[in-house]
Amino acid sequence: MKKVIALIVTSCLFLITASCSYDPNTYDDTLPEGYEASAEGYEYTILSDLSSMISLCDISGDSLLSEKLRTHYAQIEEELGCVINLEITADAIESNVFRSASGASETADLIESNASTIYNLMNGGYLTALEDMPGISADDEKFGLASQRNFLSLDGKTYGIFPLYLGVSAPTCSYMLYYNDSIISQYSSLSPEILLENGEWNRENFLEIARDVTIKDSSPTYAFITPNVEFPDFIDAALFSEGLTPAVKNEDGSYSYGYEKNKTLSVISWLTQMVSTYRLTLDVSGTDADIYSFANGDTAFLVSSARTGFSLADSFPQESLAEDLRWISFPSNEEGSVSSFGKNDTFYGISTQSATARADSAPILDRIFSLMEGDSETTWKDRLLETYFFNEFDFSNYISSLENAGNDNLLEMSSLIDGVHEAWYLVIKGQKSAAQAHEEIESVVEGLLGAS
Repeated sequence: MKKVIALIVTSCLFLITASCSYDPNTYDDTLPEGYEASAEGYEYTILSDLSSMISLCDISGDSLLSEKLRTHYAQIEEELGCVINLEITADAIESNVFRSASGASETADLIESNASTIYNLMNGGYLTALEDMPGISADDEKFGLASQRNFLSLDGKTYGIFPLYLGVSAPTCSYMLYYNDSIISQYSSLSPEILLENGEWNRENFLEIARDVTIKDSSPTYAFITPNVEFPDFIDAALFSEGLTPAVKNEDGSYSYGYEKNKTLSVISWLTQMVSTYRLTLDVSGTDADIYSFANGDTAFLVSSARTGFSLADSFPQESLAEDLRWISFPSNEEGSVSSFGKNDTFYGISTQSATARADSAPILDRIFSLMEGDSETTWKDRLLETYFFNEFDFSNYISSLENAGNDNLLEMSSLIDGVHEAWYLVIKGQKSAAQAHEEIESVVEGLLGAS
């Protein structure tokens, strides 16, 4: 395993070096003396790779949201005398940004892409912080919840924007735990909801429920699917719920190895007990096989991102389970984080601009992320509750998870994490000792962090 992970590390060293060796922020950071900023005549460009199902740039449809966005843009253009251009690219966003930075193409003012892309551009120096936009209040909730802004922050500044008020993409976080209420209420005397309310939603009680619901008869059910490299969410959620991540960020901005040994081995032992000792899990493979197994009632629990609960597809849990689909946070024995933002969530970043461009475009940015006509500050919550939730307790739990979500730092480990998951999978399947896997992972992660 160490060799496998080492190969991954070697392949990503060039990318790390490249991202750290070039600083495109060479624009003049100060306004000319006496400069009067104005959005009048400014052509504001939003660039998207359509990584989100619903995009700020995709407004050609006849949906209510598309109509509201068209009206929103038209009102901004009339009010400020500017022009808003929407561009969709088939190329990687990074390629467009690099061409712009070299002067080979026009610079976009706002970039719409997944969190991983925004994260890479932030660390490469290609984005402007909200705090550096004149007249912008970076802590305004219209730019996202505090947890979302912290997820994409660097050196105390905010680089990731999430448009809560525009209805573009439902706020999502990773490590939500779904459960089939029909199966659990039929086979177990314990209730996840009551346990959570009583402060007893921990690993011990989860294990008891998992054993109760695993019925191996003519129509077998299992607690959850076997976590592996293809479906690693249960591994990551278990570790993260105890405050454990592959890397932790230090006060000086550097990173250190984060899987504290005793806590980590305790979590992995819990997983091994369920998978190898009691055989409470179902082996599956294939695209969304974990979701389909849960939707079909083959498993009682599913760890996934909130996107799974937001899908209205016929084959997904909302349609097949209806009111039996329940949401809850992951069980924890510690006061650790229980959810995180994932690399596939859609965020927005401000492209690096000159001081004059930042001053002129700031009012446009501020208005774009403001409330649309007819909406209030709670419209996004009302829409989510009405559309996706059968139970208000679950909705409150989801909002709490969203507001308190942390950073699992997997974006720091994106080139390495498959190897980490493979090591833990071999442990929980009884093919490697936990201490050996921990030592191997620690050695390679520290090597990667030292190289960066």
